[in-house]
Amino acid sequence: MKSARVLVPLVVASLAGSAGAIEIISNLPGNDATQSAALSDLRIKSMGFTMPAGDSYDLDDVVLRLDITNTLSTPIVQIWSDSGAQPSSLLATLDNPVFTLTGIDNYSFSPSSPLTLDAGSSYWIVAYAPAGSPTYSWKGSSPSQLPTGLASHLGTTFVTTGALPPVGSSSIIASYAVNASVSGGGCQPDLTTGAVPGVAGFGVPNGILNNDDFFYYLFIFSNNDPAADLTTGAVPGVPGYGVPNGIVNNDDFFYYLSIFSAGC
Repeated sequence: MKSARVLVPLVVASLAGSAGAIEIISNLPGNDATQSAALSDLRIKSMGFTMPAGDSYDLDDVVLRLDITNTLSTPIVQIWSDSGAQPSSLLATLDNPVFTLTGIDNYSFSPSSPLTLDAGSSYWIVAYAPAGSPTYSWKGSSPSQLPTGLASHLGTTFVTTGALPPVGSSSIIASYAVNASVSGGGCQPDLTTGAVPGVAGFGVPNGILNNDDFFYYLFIFSNNDPAADLTTGAVPGVPGYGVPNGIVNNDDFFYYLSIFSAGC
């Protein structure tokens, strides 16, 4: 493996261990400007994303930026597979939150049973309303704000005919986020039990994310250990993000800092 010895800034980290999902992709909160998709049983909108190589993730929730004008709204929010950069097959219909107020806000939709987002695969968030339900709007930004993160933006579609899957062209980039946890209970930034070389548990993950993991990574990074090679680039959403490239450099350090800060 080719490696490059680099100098990194001194980073003083005082981050407690945390639990929770990793933000896979997002363009929230957006600016709620003129870009918006009004949704009904006929008007159906989708946003697509492609998972990174490496780990698969279990979906925790999808967060949509919606304008709810009636608390009796019953949005249908689904996850579809991809074929040819278009929605293909229904995988899951997500559970709705309870709407107690009207207005623009971030609303969380979660799966009722486990749904795995496979590494390297593409998926679509499809949103509409059942017949007879009040309409609502999926907000966007103007100018458009592309979603970024571990995953990359795939595209957007829209139809006004009620046809599923929705494969019509669209230029509106709706605001959303996808949160998920590493499949199998794993945690990518959990690298060690302790941070002291030679002590039992050094380099052995223990299911707990804390400062020992950060200082362990700093140790292997400063020694150009091939295990410190985590990414090609440090910019979320750019091809190669989260994909090792055989070179240990500052991109890897900042990638690890990002996933460590996100928690597990």
